[in-house]
Amino acid sequence: MNLLEKKSALEAKWEFDSGMEIMSAPAIADLDDDGLKEVIFATRTGRVCALKSGKVMWFYDASEAMTETEKLFSGEALNSIQGSPAVADINGDGRPEIIIGCETGLLYVLSSSGKPIWRFRAGAPIRTTPLVYDIDRDGRNEIVFGTSGGSVYALDSQGKVLWGVKADSPVESSCVVIDKKSVQVIFGSNSGRVYSVSNGKLAWSFKANDKVIAAPVAGNIYGNAETFIVFGSFDKNLYVLDEGGRLCWSYSTEGKIASEALLADINGDGKLEIIFGSCDDSVYVLSAEGRKLWSYETDFWVAAQSKAVDINQDGKMEVIAGSYDNSVYVFGAEGNFSLNYMPGLSGVMQQPGHYTELISAEVGSYIGKLLLRYNAGGIVTGISVAKERGGEMVVVATGNGKIIELQHKR
Repeated sequence: MNLLEKKSALEAKWEFDSGMEIMSAPAIADLDDDGLKEVIFATRTGRVCALKSGKVMWFYDASEAMTETEKLFSGEALNSIQGSPAVADINGDGRPEIIIGCETGLLYVLSSSGKPIWRFRAGAPIRTTPLVYDIDRDGRNEIVFGTSGGSVYALDSQGKVLWGVKADSPVESSCVVIDKKSVQVIFGSNSGRVYSVSNGKLAWSFKANDKVIAAPVAGNIYGNAETFIVFGSFDKNLYVLDEGGRLCWSYSTEGKIASEALLADINGDGKLEIIFGSCDDSVYVLSAEGRKLWSYETDFWVAAQSKAVDINQDGKMEVIAGSYDNSVYVFGAEGNFSLNYMPGLSGVMQQPGHYTELISAEVGSYIGKLLLRYNAGGIVTGISVAKERGGEMVVVATGNGKIIELQHKR
């Protein structure tokens, strides 16, 4: 055990208990322009809340904005907000707005102080995190999101529909953008089909063998000019496509992949590693070529996106992952090598008549180097990170309603 492992600890800087189920990662943003970051999260009961240093700044109850008819046919589950809030300045006033979708099929835009600005009726549940991006290159941000009715909408900053497309099945995957010659909006669907849409028209599609609810991510994984699309599926595979939707390679796990992958150069090789969780209980780190660098098995599903930050300020990246086993894990970027045999007892030995000096069989594998573990007191449904004064801000959401800011202590 090294010095870091002996003297380090992960502990709560503050903890807030909402008492309501939280189904996704919080957002982190400076809402009041005071140089400090606030935490914005949504609940299964349809509430949106902003915290400053663990104290409530404001909250908005989406169910209160419903008409009496909507309330008549609604319930707690129908009020739920499953996606994370999106935070961005969509109206050019210099202050961020909060954009959220609800199970009622309503998309809400709130001011930085939690006041409703406008809402859009999509006609089917919205279970995704809205994408905010200037998709038509007019200098103003648009809002793109999918619905369980299979429709994907692009709205302008006032809530006017710019275009809508129809997928072959419900869309519970958030969107990602590739902005090159044209702007591609890419998203997955419950049939397993991944779509690329440009200017409201289908550019291409790719078919996996089961649901794609994890948002695709895009990046220059090889450190060159080409962008690749990375996503996981309920068919247990992670896929890498090129910009035209052609399969480059895939990697198989033993469980469904529900979490968005993370692309980050955690080992300084100039390429992006691919970090993701699976419902086989494991966290995986793959090279850009699809080779497993290391993995680590937790005690339950890993269904939240992992993060990569220098949490202990040692100049090296760490991987932070959350599990349904109630734990937050911190791993070193480099794994530990573990032998698959006990030397001198079994496995690899020189056999009679065999004179090869080099053994070609793999005799071990790399597993995650666990540095720290924290019990969050509930299944970890989301982790968010942001730069903050003095270091990294790491905030965890749990299924039983807790929001926790974690800090590294020596």
